[in-house]
Amino acid sequence: MRSKMVLLRSLLLSMVIVLLAHIDTISATDVRWVGNDDDDNAPLPLSSRQRQQLLQLEQAIQSAPDPEKTLRQVAEANQMSPQELVSMINKNSQDLAQNPSLAQPSTLPKMIFKFMSVAAVSINQAARKNPKMFAATVACTILVMYTAIGIPRTGVVISSGRGVISKGPTTLFAPPTTYLSKLANADRVLSGKRSTKTQKIAWDDLHLEDDGVEIHDVRSNAELSQATTAQFSMDAESLLDELNLDLDDDAMSELSDEVVDMLFDNVVATLSSRQLTEFVPDSFLPIGLRYVSSSDKQKKNGVLSVRGLGDWGLHGMVFLDASKETSSDSEYGLTLSTLKGGNPFDGQLHISCHRSDDSITVRTHIVVPRNGKKLPRNVAKLIVGGITQSVLASTEKRSQQILARRSQSSRYRGMGQNKAAERRHSRFVKEKEIEEMAADRRRRWQRRNPDAGRYRPSGVRQQSPNNC
Repeated sequence: MRSKMVLLRSLLLSMVIVLLAHIDTISATDVRWVGNDDDDNAPLPLSSRQRQQLLQLEQAIQSAPDPEKTLRQVAEANQMSPQELVSMINKNSQDLAQNPSLAQPSTLPKMIFKFMSVAAVSINQAARKNPKMFAATVACTILVMYTAIGIPRTGVVISSGRGVISKGPTTLFAPPTTYLSKLANADRVLSGKRSTKTQKIAWDDLHLEDDGVEIHDVRSNAELSQATTAQFSMDAESLLDELNLDLDDDAMSELSDEVVDMLFDNVVATLSSRQLTEFVPDSFLPIGLRYVSSSDKQKKNGVLSVRGLGDWGLHGMVFLDASKETSSDSEYGLTLSTLKGGNPFDGQLHISCHRSDDSITVRTHIVVPRNGKKLPRNVAKLIVGGITQSVLASTEKRSQQILARRSQSSRYRGMGQNKAAERRHSRFVKEKEIEEMAADRRRRWQRRNPDAGRYRPSGVRQQSPNNC
């Protein structure tokens, strides 16, 4: 539906361009209205429906028993003389004889055909008067239509790889997810080779002391020509404070250890599913940061799209390969390496998570080896910062959902247990009151009845035969 609306807008824009482009080819004409003195040749300003009514009126008058009387009655009803009515009927007959289509109703296909015919004639005349302007207008129209069709499909591809004047794959607008998924499953990506021979293995030297984004000074590093790191942490206490759980200190401490394990497991699940840009912060939305992995089970390959990597600061795409994935009880790491085929830069994208006693820390590195093609420093900071915060946001949302479901289930379970205990207690109180009431009645009966020890109260007693 969206593509149809875009196409319709492009067609309207093309028509406007054609009209604006040919305004200067139309000469101004001084038009003045002059009345037609010859009333016999004056056309009747009637619609097809009115002409049909005049025909029906003519047939009714001719078939009447007294045509003259009927003519006068109709003329008087319309506040006109019989001669005027007769002239109108005769003129309508003459017009229909010359052009029978006047009496036919104007349907939508006829109106469209008439509009297209007039437009074709106008365009033909304009092309003959000014062929250069017409050619430029047609070129602009084709460009607008191509753009309108290409935006929802590919984002309007400008370059498909690195070339003499191109940095790499570039699109004019942000490429849609379907196009990125198609590229991630293409043969050039699935069977591609890594663009760098040297692979960085140890990442401890790029860790930061505090949370933030930093561009490292690698002038003294013999392996790297560019390195950028983003590091952000999340503790369990802040997550529990947002849920407002009513727990004591011991229960909160025990739950905090469980939440840290949950956070780490959710980070591992997010990175394993390659959902690197699921919840990109609003501050990173203008750059169009998006990662789409291949559809195979291992999710071996993927495409990263970001604004600023392409030509002239447009949207560029990077083809990546999951070269290494490590996991332990407290550490997890995922390394993505660039592939051959015209990427905007050569290097590695490494994402890791470290678990401590009360928090987790997520780090993202972008490194470019010596003699590798670099990427802009500001774009590198946006990529590592956006991916790190997106992974943390995904982890936080998943953990909040799990904790919310657990708290609700425990709360409902506690409510059910409380209600059951209340029902048991109320039943016990009622039974106790009934027993006490029965015992009290027996005591009072025994005090009032001297034969209480010999007879039991059983209602109406049988009368003795001696008293009959």
